Amino acid sequence: MISKYFFFQLIFDNYTVVPSSTALPAVSCSRKSSADEYIGGSSSAAQNEDLDELRQQLQSMKKQALVIMEQSRKSSENEKRAVQQAQEAILLKETAVAEAAEATRRENHMLELMTEASLEMAGMFLKLNLPLFLYLFSAFNWCTVDK
Repeated sequence: MISKYFFFQLIFDNYTVVPSSTALPAVSCSRKSSADEYIGGSSSAAQNEDLDELRQQLQSMKKQALVIMEQSRKSSENEKRAVQQAQEAILLKETAVAEAAEATRRENHMLELMTEASLEMAGMFLKLNLPLFLYLFSAFNWCTVDK
C-alpha cells in the first residue's frame, strides 16, 4: 500500500505546475527529500519484497504471453495443415471424377461396339437364313390352311 502511495506521489509531483523558473530547484530538492524520507523511513526488506513481487508478476505475464504465442502458432500450423488436406482432398475428388468420366466414355464406346456387332450378327443370320425362314414360314402357313 505504501508503494502505491509513493508511485502516486511521484506521478503527482511530475505533473505539478511550477509558477516560475526560479522555484524549480526548490521543488526538485523537495521531491528528492520526500523520496529520501520514504526510502529512509521504510525497510529495504519491504522494498525487496515489492520488487520481487513485481518481478514475479512480470515473469508470470511473460510466461502467459509465451503460452498464448505458442498456442497461436500451433493453431496456425493446424489450420495450414487442414487447408493442405482439404486441397489434397479436392484434387483427389477431381481426379476421381475425371477417371469416372473416362470410364463412362469407354463403357459407352464398348456398348456401341457390342450393339453394332449384334446388329451385324443379326443381319448375317437373316441374310443367310432368310430363304430357310421363308420356306418354313410358308410351309407352316400351308399346313394351317389345309386343316
